[in-house]
Amino acid sequence: MTIKPLQSIAWRLTLTLGLIALVVFATAGLLLHGALERELARNDREELAGIAEVVRHFIDEARTDGNLATLARHLDDVLVAHANLQLRLYAHHCRSCACA
Repeated sequence: MTIKPLQSIAWRLTLTLGLIALVVFATAGLLLHGALERELARNDREELAGIAEVVRHFIDEARTDGNLATLARHLDDVLVAHANLQLRLYAHHCRSCACA
């Protein structure tokens, strides 16, 4: 009496457990990937907010003492550790409002 592979209970259990493990690990992988992606995006936003705050501080400092060379040096220092970061400053001129 020969038993075909699909009729064997051991074979069916192995196949079923294998499929369950595949579904569980794939789901866990997708959930972990999504969580990591959200965490990295949050870290990027916090880092950019910190850099923006430092740049605002340097600009305010340059407005106070009028030293643009120091501002340029400070901004270069901020960008040293961030190879993919670009910084552009534009002059803002208000005609109808009182700007400080």
